[in-house]
Amino acid sequence: MRNRAKCRLCGDVIESFHQHDYVRCSCDQIAVDGGNHYHKCEAVDWVNFIRIDDEGNEILPKIVDQIADARKPIDTVISEPPPLSRDEKMMMLKQMADSYDRLPQSAMMVSPTNYDMHALIILLHSILKEIDLNGK
Repeated sequence: MRNRAKCRLCGDVIESFHQHDYVRCSCDQIAVDGGNHYHKCEAVDWVNFIRIDDEGNEILPKIVDQIADARKPIDTVISEPPPLSRDEKMMMLKQMADSYDRLPQSAMMVSPTNYDMHALIILLHSILKEIDLNGK
């Protein structure tokens, strides 16, 4: 997964390409760092931070507050994206399949990453759980 973000204020899409590549938007409100080694991000106000996935989709992050006492867990949720409908989940699954269909033949020979597998497992679990709960 690429390390990209968009600033809601200035509209800049920024990307960190390698481990010590610290990049800020033009209005200095958001930053990303770490390339694919680690995905570090910063924001003056997290409302202005939007993560951009490999297909260019905008993802609103789940934002938590750090508790003053470092021994306590981070658990104060400020904002969380709304739950997806079954149709939206099925569309995401179709988009994942379509993105693999568009890969060049050489890329089809490369193993998927653990990020790819994790995203697929979470999506399938969510769909199957909904089917199990609704009996459909």
